[in-house]
Amino acid sequence: MVQPARVNWRVTQQAELDLVRETVTWLASTDADQLEAYWCAGRATPRSSDEANVEERHFFETFLDALRRALTPAQAHRLTIFFASSAGGIYGDTRNEVASERSSPNPADSYGASKLHLESTLIKFAEATSCRAVIGRITSLYGTEQNPTKPQGLLGHVAMSVATGRPFDLFASLATTRNYLDVDTAARIAVTHVRSQHLSSTLLRNICATHNVSIAEVLTWARQLSGRRVLVRQVALERAANSRIETCYPDEVASISRTTLAEGMAQLVRAARLRLLTPAVADSSTAWSA
Repeated sequence: MVQPARVNWRVTQQAELDLVRETVTWLASTDADQLEAYWCAGRATPRSSDEANVEERHFFETFLDALRRALTPAQAHRLTIFFASSAGGIYGDTRNEVASERSSPNPADSYGASKLHLESTLIKFAEATSCRAVIGRITSLYGTEQNPTKPQGLLGHVAMSVATGRPFDLFASLATTRNYLDVDTAARIAVTHVRSQHLSSTLLRNICATHNVSIAEVLTWARQLSGRRVLVRQVALERAANSRIETCYPDEVASISRTTLAEGMAQLVRAARLRLLTPAVADSSTAWSA
């Protein structure tokens, strides 16, 4: 049975209380043979303030402290914790290289350094409690529920441009390359790793698409999908970091059904058109920067 945590993230003190309550209640009310906890929270981004990164670390440590106090030894041996880390944050600018699990971390900012710190925190917790842990370094996620007002999420802004026929501002070179993965495929990969029969202690995996693509390729696919040219205004061009990612263990997730980028773009365009039917979408311009 899946039990989503009910946490009021808007108020720090209330979020702390909610995390502790939800963790204790969950452990007290389950007798499942296998316990799985998925930590996919966090509002920090590469552009976030240091305070936002500190808050994210505080909430995760609060959750682990609640687990440490409430876990019985028997539950600890049945527990696997999944932590959603950031491939882009951990590996930084890969330039013309491709980062794998064997690549050294190279965080370019406090966001990446914070993710690396949280990974280390979980590893130490797993060693101390004898539970299992899966660290998933996830690439650039996209999905129909992504916040369209955030200045990130290239695919969502491209889809809205296709739906409206209006241009969007682009602050990165067309050659900028990323690894785009739909959220449903990412979830299936995460669950597969958590439930792996070979998992004995701590597992670190890149959760990524099979191909890295440039912005130019994304625009080409969008044009083929819509039958019209996607209008782009390249303004105040910045040098954006490349994030080319791969996994050394593709066979572990080879059987997972994946959403192709073409299918994902079609879903995003349909969602964008539906949003246009509601009064909430009124702004005529969007902008994206890497």
